[in-house]
Amino acid sequence: MLDGTTGWAAEIVGTERVLTYTTQPPPTATPAPSSTPSGGPTPTPLIFIPLPITTPLILVPLLFTPEQLSPADGHTYNIFPRTTTLTWSAVAAASGGYELQRQWCDTSGSNCTNYDLVTTNSTTYTFDFIGAQVGRWRVRSVGSGGAKSDWSPWRTFRHLQ
Repeated sequence: MLDGTTGWAAEIVGTERVLTYTTQPPPTATPAPSSTPSGGPTPTPLIFIPLPITTPLILVPLLFTPEQLSPADGHTYNIFPRTTTLTWSAVAAASGGYELQRQWCDTSGSNCTNYDLVTTNSTTYTFDFIGAQVGRWRVRSVGSGGAKSDWSPWRTFRHLQ
């Protein structure tokens, strides 16, 4: 039932379990029909999801896409060895860690080849890049039960030597 706060609520309506998100608390007294203005404010459902009563109601935290922090998109390195550290923001619901996809590309940056997919619980990953060329990377979070966020956008870098 709605508990008087803004947020998610679950209740049984007929033969269905209903999950509702509301932006207003319910009135303190039983509301009159909506056509009667004296009934007071009623919750404003933004999302209405009917579920059969036999469906277990499980609320899972939202799994956000990590934000890439460094290197900046288009960063150029002039170092050897080509030790490269990738860094991204933590995601609270990423109980399964993060998946990191890395590629090395031809000089134009259009024909790219995958490194092996990396799974880590850290928000940084350091590796030796393959050559003096363009590389790119992206990351996504992994939550409970193997749920995965969207991939972050590709971010590129270049090694000169």
